[in-house]
Amino acid sequence: MEDITMLPIKKYQYSPIGTAFQAVISFVFSMVFTYHAIKQSEGTFWLGMGAGFFFLLSIMAWRGALSSKPILMISEKGVSYKGKFFPWKDIKSYQVVIEAGSTSADHYLSLRLYHVRDDVNIELSSLVLDGYMEDIIAPYARLNNVPCRSVPKRKHPYQ
Repeated sequence: MEDITMLPIKKYQYSPIGTAFQAVISFVFSMVFTYHAIKQSEGTFWLGMGAGFFFLLSIMAWRGALSSKPILMISEKGVSYKGKFFPWKDIKSYQVVIEAGSTSADHYLSLRLYHVRDDVNIELSSLVLDGYMEDIIAPYARLNNVPCRSVPKRKHPYQ
């Protein structure tokens, strides 16, 4: 039996490669809009707005790629997601949900809270995890007597 009295704080971030790719694509679009705004005499306002929008989007993506701030934190005290904290005493149950799409599967950690009608869904697909979320969160939930509603079936070790 594992010792669950001193569990480490788990911190997870977005993939820096995916975020950097998003920043590069946004920057390229901003340059395309800028080029067309300079070349054309009509409609330059909207082309300039498009260039500004994509340039701003690329700056935000670079900031996210270079940030070391965690998006999801799991500790003995609770779960924190994008700055919002959910203490274990407020969590009624949890579930890892896999929704199969046409090209990929979306992974969510669904938290059912005592005083909130809708579940809190934490999107896991774009986070860099160090294992299966159901295995990561289980010791913390067990320590705080929070049950798991269901565990997804694993088809492939890297899915």
